[in-house]
Amino acid sequence: MEVFIQLLALLLLVLILVSNLKQSIMKFLNIKQIMACTLVGVMLNGCGLEYEPYGVQGSVNFWKTEADVNKALDAFHAFTYEEGLTGRGMMWFENCSDNLVTGRPNAEAAQIKNFQMSASNGRDAKDNWPAMYQLIAKANDVLRNVPNMDISANLKSVAVGQAHFYRGFAYLWLAPYYGDNGPNGGIPIVTENTPTTDLDQPRPASVLANYDMILEDMDKAAESLPLFSQLSEDDYGRPHRAAAWAFAARAALYAVSSHFWAMQPKVRSFMVCLSKTEDGDITTHGAFFNPHLSCIRLLKLVIHEEMQPFFILDNTSPL
Repeated sequence: MEVFIQLLALLLLVLILVSNLKQSIMKFLNIKQIMACTLVGVMLNGCGLEYEPYGVQGSVNFWKTEADVNKALDAFHAFTYEEGLTGRGMMWFENCSDNLVTGRPNAEAAQIKNFQMSASNGRDAKDNWPAMYQLIAKANDVLRNVPNMDISANLKSVAVGQAHFYRGFAYLWLAPYYGDNGPNGGIPIVTENTPTTDLDQPRPASVLANYDMILEDMDKAAESLPLFSQLSEDDYGRPHRAAAWAFAARAALYAVSSHFWAMQPKVRSFMVCLSKTEDGDITTHGAFFNPHLSCIRLLKLVIHEEMQPFFILDNTSPL
């Protein structure tokens, strides 16, 4: 019995030694594997294996080719797919009037109806502010980078024109709802020249500052964009010159509306005829009016109390 116990103890000792030896061997192999992988990685890196990092296109790897510019122009249209913008969105503000009734229980719609909106509610309408400032940022990126790129003059002109158009469009989308010529003022103005550290801009004293900027953007857009008749079928739906004129007129109407009663004592009656030349350009005519003054300049005169217009549009040919 004693011999048996000794043999059993010896067998147990052997098993322990074998187990420790196996662990030592595995550790050694793991260390060799790690060293081998590290060596391979160093060798691959030394052989010139390179890649373009993700997530830094806007600052490092973008704005190099015409394809990059076209991608940036396509990105202008992203907001058109958002239901809260081109679907319902601002429509919910109609709950404040008699024009719309929500045909089901809806707490947020009821709050809007009772002028009780807060930052935490607003249905889809609340999506418009961030989306339009994202569109403004995209336009500013184009205006900041494209003029210095080595690309075709035509693409550069179209890109700058579309950027001015969509920046003006975005401000026009928001200004009538969020700006006024009273206690709240306009909405923050951010341009391609605004430093990144100063993006949190204060509101201008009046929304008229926004309409001034919109008219300037649409004026510059009209200078760079083609006529609708010059667009290829593939470009239908993109901005063109007449669209810039139309949105400039719309901005002017909003501006005059917001400032109308303050203007009344100071303005004088004026009649202006807007007619189109054969190439589609609009000219202006009036008894007390310089016929060479641009339409955009005319609209700015109206806003800033220098005249009260009665517009007559010559519709002999479509814009």
